[in-house]
Amino acid sequence: MTKARRVPIKWLAPETIQRLVYNSKTDVWSYGVMVWEIFSNAKEPYPGMTNTEVKEKVINGYKMIFASEAPQWIVKIVHNNCWQLNPEMRATMGQIARQIEQNAGLTAPMLITTPVIRASGESLQPSSSKRKGNDVMEVKKLKSMKKKVRKSKKKKLNK
Repeated sequence: MTKARRVPIKWLAPETIQRLVYNSKTDVWSYGVMVWEIFSNAKEPYPGMTNTEVKEKVINGYKMIFASEAPQWIVKIVHNNCWQLNPEMRATMGQIARQIEQNAGLTAPMLITTPVIRASGESLQPSSSKRKGNDVMEVKKLKSMKKKVRKSKKKKLNK
């Protein structure tokens, strides 16, 4: 016997409604719904519709209308990138962040704000040069970290 689960229908991507798929592409869809909420003064999505109506409309490609106060570039990003029926056509969160960054004149925060130190002593740090994508990073050798790692290993071996 399967248990019925309560899920937030109005925030779900079509493939989640149909096949219970959850992944980064479905998160992008939900992000679009959240952006709609922000620009609608925190109204519940799909106003006046039941969950059953929302399921049918979302599966058939319905896109909510934004409030007139919402910047058109936001509407375009959500409609064209977040709410694509085909998940393969949906943008990634990194692509959306760059579009928002370009349109709003902001700088999106880097995903990694502190260096990640590998056991080899290499440090993965965000590149200080112009970003070309989410994963552009500079790999720098940190000699002092290597020394610390070596000393730590020697201490453990000598115990």
